[in-house]
Amino acid sequence: MKSIVQNSILAALFLFFFHTVFSQSDCDGNRYVNQVFSAVTKTADVTFGSNSSYNGAVTSLKMDIYQPTGDTQQNRPLIVMGHGGSFLGGDKAGADIVPLANYFAKLGYVTASYNYRVGMNGIPLPGPDSTDAMEAVIRGVHDAKAAVRYFYKDVQNGNTYNIDTNRIFLLGSSAGAFISLHYAYLDVWSEVPPNLDTTHISLRGALEGNSGNPGYSTKIAGVVNLSGAIGDSSWIQPGDLPCVSLHGTADNVVPYGSAIIVLSGFYPLLVVDGSSSVSARMDHVGITNCFYTHYGAGHVPYVGNVPYTDTTEIFVKTFLAGLVCNTPPQCASSFSVANEQNRFSEAIQLWPNPASGNMNFSVPVSPGEYWSMRMYDLHGRTITNETGSGSLTQTLPLNGFSAGLYFVEFTSNGKSETLKFVVE
Repeated sequence: MKSIVQNSILAALFLFFFHTVFSQSDCDGNRYVNQVFSAVTKTADVTFGSNSSYNGAVTSLKMDIYQPTGDTQQNRPLIVMGHGGSFLGGDKAGADIVPLANYFAKLGYVTASYNYRVGMNGIPLPGPDSTDAMEAVIRGVHDAKAAVRYFYKDVQNGNTYNIDTNRIFLLGSSAGAFISLHYAYLDVWSEVPPNLDTTHISLRGALEGNSGNPGYSTKIAGVVNLSGAIGDSSWIQPGDLPCVSLHGTADNVVPYGSAIIVLSGFYPLLVVDGSSSVSARMDHVGITNCFYTHYGAGHVPYVGNVPYTDTTEIFVKTFLAGLVCNTPPQCASSFSVANEQNRFSEAIQLWPNPASGNMNFSVPVSPGEYWSMRMYDLHGRTITNETGSGSLTQTLPLNGFSAGLYFVEFTSNGKSETLKFVVE
């Protein structure tokens, strides 16, 4: 009996070791960091499911799959990508996704750009409300899960695309990023807003949905959030998936922090937590994450803009390379970006951090220049606003502050900087 147990343990250890070494053999310091492939092979319009749309019409769900041409690697990471379009339009062949799909395929990933059901009740009149908006998000999540399940199913039936299911990531741009964040962090049925009509034919199937490939896993290893938001950052809990985010401070489509989202600039929907609030929540509960702020930039600034595209590609690939190769993810910190001049050239000092009792800060502002300071909490609620001129050094009493994470945003002469601090 003892030898059987020992042999079983040894066999299990061998299989674990074999799988780990085999799946990481592609991590040579070049692949996933540099474009080691010069061409990409695209398989278009792969059907991965179908489901009823908001109006009851059945929609066939398709995706385009990109692979590095000539690749011989047998177990490859996969990035499943969702496009933007405010849940009213957009396409898997959109300019916000296709360049990224090709870029990451040349790094050695398999990438897949999927379509999801779009449209929502209330358009154009009387206008959609918060319920209509959240139902559109849930439909998108259901479709994304069907896309992920498609690959799990394929792996068990020949593995056409040579996917390592331990290394599947979900990337989203704008509305696609809403889907990615809700896919990962709206993961308990009790968190689903109770006012949603989950009996509607387009919303059945609880968290997994009925969009295709039932019975297969929807497990992913991480999230890429490009200018997205989540309905409630409190859904993010300790032990949740790692995430990398990028967002512009001047985004007038999806809030950078926590604010009401206005669809198409006309329909006020609901308060959401943008990337800044998402990152703050992750810091607060100990989730591995990296967040890059595009200072002064608008919505999805990387689309059609080379400097922002470079930043996005570098920041995302640096983070994912750690997850792919089972090393600590890194937050790339040095870029040549068009709007870097909108940041303070000298360091703002804030001490001590964590703080209790008092916090001190010093802002390098030239004589005669005006400055403003806004302090806000994890939920985006403003605690204090102050203005002045000239160099600023100040002590702030923390009496009455609850323990937790806070932010202080300094602005002067078109420059802006936001720092985090913790009250013990």
